[in-house]
Amino acid sequence: MRVVPLYALGTSHVRPGEAGVGSGLLNTFNESGAALGIAVIGTILATSLHNELGSGTPAPEAMTVGVGTGFLALVICAALAACIALALHRLTRAADGRP
Repeated sequence: MRVVPLYALGTSHVRPGEAGVGSGLLNTFNESGAALGIAVIGTILATSLHNELGSGTPAPEAMTVGVGTGFLALVICAALAACIALALHRLTRAADGRP
């Protein structure tokens, strides 16, 4: 699993005295993001599947469209998260005075 490097990277900038808070926040965001992601993507997939079935599309094709729509939503969310992470990285580095 690649979880250990993720947590090492996520907590590497935290001061030793704040390690508990940093680790707790990382775990909270990780679990919340997973739960919210499953709920949102599941809803998008189900809605797309329902719309396709309602328009008379055969079930296998409707499922393909629904899964494709769900994955498209995941790509959009990942791109948005990458942009936010990059912006936050630049802002925190500028505030610290580091390049």
